[in-house]
Amino acid sequence: MLEYREFPIRTASVYLLFAPMLSYFIFMVHGLTTRTLFSEPALDNFLLLGYGALAASLVLPISGILVDHFLQTDVMIYVGTLVPTALGVVLGVLGSPSPFSPLMETSVVLSAFAGLAFFATGLAVKLGRSIVVRFRGRCVGLFLGLALLVAFAYETASLVGLLSGASSYLVPAAAALGCVVISVPIGTWRLEEVPLAARGNTMRYFVAMVAVLVSHMLWYFSTKMEIEEGFAWNNAYESLSQYSGIGVLQLLVLAGAAALAGLIADRRGRKVAFSMAVLLLGLLVIFGSAFYGYEDPGNIYSFHVLAAPLLVFERTVEGFLMGLCLFLIWPELGSARGKGTRVAGAWTFFMGYMALFWALDLRVWHTPAWVKLVGGQFAILFALVALYFSGHLEEIVGREVEIEDLSLDFDESLIKQTVSAFLGEEDFESIRTQIDIIEATEEISDAELSDFLGEELARVLPLRRVPGIGPGLERRLRTAGYESAAQLAGADARRLASRVSGVNVKLAEKLIAAAREVVQSTIKRNNNRK
Repeated sequence: MLEYREFPIRTASVYLLFAPMLSYFIFMVHGLTTRTLFSEPALDNFLLLGYGALAASLVLPISGILVDHFLQTDVMIYVGTLVPTALGVVLGVLGSPSPFSPLMETSVVLSAFAGLAFFATGLAVKLGRSIVVRFRGRCVGLFLGLALLVAFAYETASLVGLLSGASSYLVPAAAALGCVVISVPIGTWRLEEVPLAARGNTMRYFVAMVAVLVSHMLWYFSTKMEIEEGFAWNNAYESLSQYSGIGVLQLLVLAGAAALAGLIADRRGRKVAFSMAVLLLGLLVIFGSAFYGYEDPGNIYSFHVLAAPLLVFERTVEGFLMGLCLFLIWPELGSARGKGTRVAGAWTFFMGYMALFWALDLRVWHTPAWVKLVGGQFAILFALVALYFSGHLEEIVGREVEIEDLSLDFDESLIKQTVSAFLGEEDFESIRTQIDIIEATEEISDAELSDFLGEELARVLPLRRVPGIGPGLERRLRTAGYESAAQLAGADARRLASRVSGVNVKLAEKLIAAAREVVQSTIKRNNNRK
């Protein structure tokens, strides 16, 4: 049975063993974007980065189809981690260049991006099936935070000379491979899976996220062009990261923001956390220009930029969005079936966004001049669009918890007893329909869900059978969606108190305990009659 009342420490620890794989990928991407991963001109790091992005974009749809049709998430996770890390170790042993260059280097990059596609899709679906929604945000935040911290350690080791030459990719690849091998005896294939899903319109979150990404890209490149123009007279400016002096410390900011996003998403809900991310982005695009500009508009030599606080602000927003969307919100909405395809589609869009971002940032493509002129204004517009859409988003936590409480509070034997006691053998097909609903195989309305889960049980075991429930409280319970004593017996005290006016946690615990006693006594009486 899934751990849904206490934080799943064992399950989270299994997933944390895969964080070094993401760290290896982050380290590789950083090396390619800075042209330090492989020696040039024999190998063009930028070209390899483009090939890798293309490989990931092609493999992602395939990985989604495989997950949905074969449900082999564990196989995909291990294939996506073992193959690229093993090739990375081989490259580290051979060195670069080697007799097998450039084929070996190209294979390592392509396998890393393709492996990430398999790994990310499988992991996102597996997380949604093995960790309940109220703890999933913290687990994802810990996973991303640890991956970024390990990447920070690699970058720091490279700066001080501990990682150089072949060891610069041998150590990250070997560490990732070792952690994956260690995870095999206790790995993801041992974790229990339950088809959990939250009913809702996935496109609302996706459209809001698209507006966020467009706003971020427009702000980033309009700001970059303005600052570059301000320092054009002496070529003193290269990038916020280099000019600020904080260097790799920005990875710590990303790690902290990702972990914080997961915590807020669990405690306050996905909708609140996403609205906070949109608000932070809005503040960045509106007030970001306050960190740079001319002290004297008539003096071209008076341009200044507060690079460190601006970069920290930017990385905080980016880390917050990473923690919310990559492994959390995107995989959660919609039915349990087809989840792999939806996740792969979102990741494919994100990979395309990153490919465009890299092409413009690394000057492979020229940034259009209009971005400097009106990019900031359009960034504010799209931030406002995202804020508008965030007000119409569905809450995820409550919807999935309803399914969990109904499906996880009872073991198999108690379910069979309840069926016999309340509905009889002739209604077994009705129970099968309820199981289909719990698996979230199709979209249904709230009214249909209430009809399936409440009407029959309300008729045979009404709320008034529970001591302490009078006409007024019964009306409030029904308004909150509790139709029967059996449904009340499977409720959570804190959520019951939050949904029913005039009921605190202590009273909710008493009502639930009384409802369970009624259910148990009814089952016993029914069994004695037999």
